[in-house]
Amino acid sequence: MEKYKYIKKEINKYFNIKIENETRQREYVEARMIYYWICYYFTNMNLTQIARTLGKNHATILHSIRNFPDFIETDKEFKQKFLGVYDLIKKKLKKEPQQMSIEELTFRYNELLMENGKLKETIKKLQN
Repeated sequence: MEKYKYIKKEINKYFNIKIENETRQREYVEARMIYYWICYYFTNMNLTQIARTLGKNHATILHSIRNFPDFIETDKEFKQKFLGVYDLIKKKLKKEPQQMSIEELTFRYNELLMENGKLKETIKKLQN
């Protein structure tokens, strides 16, 4: 199975929706945003190729990827949804070692910040 198909299947299963559906309901928008980000990070697909998998255009994907860090920073529920589905997907998909782009470095940095925050919360709970 191609990576993007696996990612789509897991996101659909996690959210119990079909991200291909044409709707602007928040749950679908968030699930698609996560799909775009994970596809961009784990596959060698460009924006246009990712867009074609859901019948969108590359500008939609670019907009979503650029706004992703803001959503992660400001929306705790979105962050938890992302971490939940990301943890499932990253176990199956391995990123090939290669030169990292600035976007990938930014993503990895944000990923480490989120993991650090998660660990701090766990430590705080254990101390109480």
